[in-house]
Amino acid sequence: MTNPPSSSTATPTSAAFIRESLRRAELYRWFAGLFADRLDPVLLRAYRQGPGRAVLDNLAAQPALADGARRMEAALDHGGSDKELAAALADDFHVLFEKGAAIPRASIWNRSGGGDDGEGGTAPSVSAPVAPHKADILGRMKALLRHSGLGLRPSLPSDPDHVAVLLDVMAQTSEKSLAVWRKAHPAAAASDTPVDAVAELVTTCREQRTFIDDNLLSWLPAFRDACDAHDPDGFYAGVATLLVAYLDRDRQFLNACMGAAAE
Repeated sequence: MTNPPSSSTATPTSAAFIRESLRRAELYRWFAGLFADRLDPVLLRAYRQGPGRAVLDNLAAQPALADGARRMEAALDHGGSDKELAAALADDFHVLFEKGAAIPRASIWNRSGGGDDGEGGTAPSVSAPVAPHKADILGRMKALLRHSGLGLRPSLPSDPDHVAVLLDVMAQTSEKSLAVWRKAHPAAAASDTPVDAVAELVTTCREQRTFIDDNLLSWLPAFRDACDAHDPDGFYAGVATLLVAYLDRDRQFLNACMGAAAE
């Protein structure tokens, strides 16, 4: 993985827009993979002292993202072999995401009562009342996946409102934004001139911002807090903390791209 996007909120240059669009897709797929399945000892080794550690070091060097990345690194630096740590993190994954202390599905968290029964057991009953403006994330996602033509990787969970699926959708729409811009500028080389926000680019950036607000930031802060409360090793609490911080910053990038239309 390459370096994460910068934190600037100014209108990006053409070169920066291309770079950050590619990096956004990489980061969203990276987050999706962390929530989709357990880390095996081989992959864990890459995060402890391989290329994965360089990614975390880079994220930790950015103030807005440092807290979550450093918590992930602290968990990875616990003693023990890769096999032992992988087993411990697999148990955390089970308790948090499968047993129910922090179920990573939007439709669960957008019901009243949050995602925990108060004792770290199960998520709220599916019969709990639903906030009107968040009423049917599951239905919206089913429709989106049915009609958008987006293809999801077989390794992702089957629930369309699972955080890994939502993040993979964001990865694909980031690539769509870049494709839209490149179509409008087929002969343009990456340059230091401000990106030209053609109407189609403004539309897809606005769609992404709305998707983040309605389908991710509407529940991920509460999910993050539950991970923080119930993750004994802190790795997945760090992932959730990093994700929420990144989403906040990605909204700034999308706003900057849309702002180019007014200039």
